[in-house]
Amino acid sequence: MRPAKYDTIEVCLCFLGPKRHKYESCCLITSPLTPELKILKLSKLWRPLGQKIKVISLLLCALLTCAAGRVAQISYVGCYQDGDNSNRDLTALKGVSRLGLYTIDANIGIINNGDMSLEFCSDVCSLGGFPYFGVQFSEQCFCGTSYGLHGKLDDSKCDMQCAGNSLQTCGGFGTSSIFSLAYPKNNFYNLLKNSALTVETSKTSFWPAATPSVMHCLAKCSARADCQAAVFSKRLLACHLLAFAYPPASLTGPDWNLYQRG
Repeated sequence: MRPAKYDTIEVCLCFLGPKRHKYESCCLITSPLTPELKILKLSKLWRPLGQKIKVISLLLCALLTCAAGRVAQISYVGCYQDGDNSNRDLTALKGVSRLGLYTIDANIGIINNGDMSLEFCSDVCSLGGFPYFGVQFSEQCFCGTSYGLHGKLDDSKCDMQCAGNSLQTCGGFGTSSIFSLAYPKNNFYNLLKNSALTVETSKTSFWPAATPSVMHCLAKCSARADCQAAVFSKRLLACHLLAFAYPPASLTGPDWNLYQRG
């Protein structure tokens, strides 16, 4: 399928091919101003015979994959001892009470879920771009920027099946199976309009950036390793860089478009 190239994403319509009825198509959107940036856009289009194309609805997925978090490579690190609630090993989610669809114990930075799996926990932690995640006691998930505070153990100490996938191992009692997450070094973004998903946190989760266009906004996000997404308002000409893949509630609504890193 041919990529459509336009100055701004608002005018991009995908190549239709021979069909003249409702169907789904996709295109890569690039800008001459920042050619290194690409936005994947999956659109449902309709073209009546002899009339202009109308966009009926949009379904936008990073890299054509509707995963909860960023696409990442998972690698096993090892089995590690954890501390008590006052001295946990992986604490990146402390202070976060909600992240998209996920509810978190903000005092500890833990997610408890009866469907826990390696994919589940990695999806959650990728929403913050964290380099490590740990699963524990079959159904607990932690995210971290470092690990190993209480020492490494033999793998036999992490022998509990994941609650959501009996073929996977999710730590043990007071022990964590820890994995690393490696993210692709690309500049793909996933566009979400009118998303109701937000982050609720006591941490600083966004920063304003002075930019004249959405492409400049995304270029600023790409320049920061701690930027997981950006919101841009064409009407307000305002850009905010986000520490998580979802914005706070104050940066949602019809004025704001959300661009998540792929």
